[in-house]
Amino acid sequence: MRRFVCAVLIGLATAAWLTPSVWAQKKEKELTPLQQEEVTKKKDREVVDKQYERVMQNTTGASSTTKVDPWANMRAPGDKK
Repeated sequence: MRRFVCAVLIGLATAAWLTPSVWAQKKEKELTPLQQEEVTKKKDREVVDKQYERVMQNTTGASSTTKVDPWANMRAPGDKK
């Protein structure tokens, strides 16, 4: 009986010792094709937004503080905005 108990305890100790390594080898959750597509679209949107912000910073109109009235030539001299 004592031998049986020792064998069970050794088996349980071995299982407890190996369990963390089994969990460490588990792969990350795989995404479905729809989820992968959403992740790809989100990354693409972020890239486009960054490019847009860079272009807006480099243009002279975005960095100037003067307001531009594109309809100034179309108004009569006495008209107000």
